[in-house]
Amino acid sequence: MTQKFYWKKSKQSDSNAFLWFLTQLRQRTPEHEIVIILDNASIHRSRKVKKYLDRHKNIHLLHLATYSPEYNPVELFWKWIKPRVYGFSAIGGIKELVSRFRRLVWYFNNNRLPKPINFNLKTYAEIL
Repeated sequence: MTQKFYWKKSKQSDSNAFLWFLTQLRQRTPEHEIVIILDNASIHRSRKVKKYLDRHKNIHLLHLATYSPEYNPVELFWKWIKPRVYGFSAIGGIKELVSRFRRLVWYFNNNRLPKPINFNLKTYAEIL
């Protein structure tokens, strides 16, 4: 199990955008099983997504109980990163915020944070 954070900025939030994200993730890690823990948004459960998953058996989506963000490991990451992105003025607007976010994710994924952080995902590893 990795502790990498993958994300995709999208102008829209629909099944097509989600499928594009899954495709990019699958192409980036073709030899791995991919397990994603998700909320119950309709874009994650559409017929298009189900058909896609039928074709790509190495991708597994685990849906959380409704209204339970506290069980989602990505919430740990959001809790950690939000004050680092929003914690100071953003004179450059949304572009500057996205730039800060990208930089922090890159440092996190490459183990280059000045103060390393390790999310305790042991519970999730046991489930998976």
